Amino acid sequence: MSQSKGRIRITDYSTCYVDRNSGLGSSFLHILEGKNVIIGRDCMFSYELWLWNSDTHMIFDATTYQRIAKGESFYIGDHVWLGWGVSGLKKFFAASGSVIGVKSLLTGGKIFFSNTANGGTPCKMLRDNIFWLRDGTWNWSENKRQNYESLANVSDTIQQHIFTFEPDKFLSPELIEATLNAFDNPLDKLRFLYNYLYCNTNKNRFALFKDSNYRDSKLYCENPNAFDALNFSAPQLMQYGK
Repeated sequence: MSQSKGRIRITDYSTCYVDRNSGLGSSFLHILEGKNVIIGRDCMFSYELWLWNSDTHMIFDATTYQRIAKGESFYIGDHVWLGWGVSGLKKFFAASGSVIGVKSLLTGGKIFFSNTANGGTPCKMLRDNIFWLRDGTWNWSENKRQNYESLANVSDTIQQHIFTFEPDKFLSPELIEATLNAFDNPLDKLRFLYNYLYCNTNKNRFALFKDSNYRDSKLYCENPNAFDALNFSAPQLMQYGK
């Protein structure tokens, strides 16, 4: 189950999806302008994060009177760690297995690739070919230090957090965005998210690397009829005064 001690503000026509086992810490999410925010499985957010997809007030060009700096969606893959005080501003994609360092600023249009460590303002890649664990460094001891000095003998732990690009199963944020925006009613959006994301068990569904060619990818779905097979129970009416 996902956990959050922060606040999510979502306005009409917008979509927010947070998958299983993701803890949002004390994050403050603003989702406005009918845009979408997708957060995958097993993500770990620290404290005092704020992620906004809109400037909340409108800015216009003084010559053309055309609006500029419009709201944009953003996507976060599986097993992504966002450090303390991270800020996010529109249209970024943090791919599975990435780490975003303390006080970093995620700016629009950037991709933070799988198994990379990133940081700075604006945020950029600092190191690739890494993976991270939820295990904490508190209650330290010499024995614990030795156990975590190397994980070379724990292949299952290593492989669980090292991702691979699979072009035939990659869930492109661009395709998800186009599909969600094509729906007019919330039930169609819910059906799509359930079938294509919630029921998707592929480890590498949001894995992307600098040399990955994903332009020909199609949305992969293990069971496109999963949502229609659900049986919803009728809501029970409360009886007062009895």
